[in-house]
Amino acid sequence: MPELSPIVAGVIAIGPFRRSLVPFLEYSAHAYEHTREGARIIVTILHDSHDPVMLRDVGECLGLDPWDFNTHVIDFAKIDLECLGIVWENDELPERMTALKDAGFQFYFRMQHWKFAA
Repeated sequence: MPELSPIVAGVIAIGPFRRSLVPFLEYSAHAYEHTREGARIIVTILHDSHDPVMLRDVGECLGLDPWDFNTHVIDFAKIDLECLGIVWENDELPERMTALKDAGFQFYFRMQHWKFAA
């Protein structure tokens, strides 16, 4: 049976741009200079390579099963933000995700690619 190599996975959020959200977005204010208020934008929240065990832990923090694609639209109420901040080693993550959720962003889990090792 093939063995899974590390998997690149993460969380993206899609929602309406607001200038007040710039501190929680990916780029500096200058990058959003011409972005209209309310324009739908995509924000990368998390992105990293994981071994299958850590991937399971991340899934548990997000309230989803990484291998059940039916669960990849994240139910924010199921997220354990404290757990997620610890697993991803990011103290700012809970505040950032809460600010985006409160602004109407929807969160999605994404495994960008995986390979089977011989």
